[in-house]
Amino acid sequence: MDVDSLRKNGSLEMLAEKKQRIENIISDIYKKTSDSYTFEDFARDNRIYRIRDDDSGILEDVDGITIFINGGYAIVLNSKLSPDKRLRTLGHEIGHVVLNHVLNSELVTYDGSRRYNGIGETPENNEEANYFEELWYDRFSGSDWIDMENLRDFTIYKNRIQKFWYSEHWAAMAVKSIVGYLRQII
Repeated sequence: MDVDSLRKNGSLEMLAEKKQRIENIISDIYKKTSDSYTFEDFARDNRIYRIRDDDSGILEDVDGITIFINGGYAIVLNSKLSPDKRLRTLGHEIGHVVLNHVLNSELVTYDGSRRYNGIGETPENNEEANYFEELWYDRFSGSDWIDMENLRDFTIYKNRIQKFWYSEHWAAMAVKSIVGYLRQII
């Protein structure tokens, strides 16, 4: 689609507004880091209760995935990624969280039953998350604010996690079903 077509239907202005919104979010996060605002504070504020690496190979062709579970988020990263790619992928997945892309994909309830309400991954959402990822990487690459080694198995509110994240095996099965679904639609 050319620029004139985008301008006629308002998409060009909307795109500029979304980019500005993402830039403002990254800028706000970065400003807070100078006031002893830790990554753990950020994760807590955004209800990111779990970040872990997948060593099982379930994510073999996927860099990362975010799951919204009972009011909180779990991010799983492919353990085979380089440190730079892990930081970028974390930024991409966090982008989905802070831009509210994941809310429509609740897959697990407290009782462990699965319920699928659709996936929050659309081309537009992915484009926004890609832009967030770029800015995230530019701001936090080489920063002490994010300890990527600590994020290989990061948990906030461990007792809350245990209510719906019954075991690593059960979590792996949830991720496997999501990845299987993604492979079908991609």
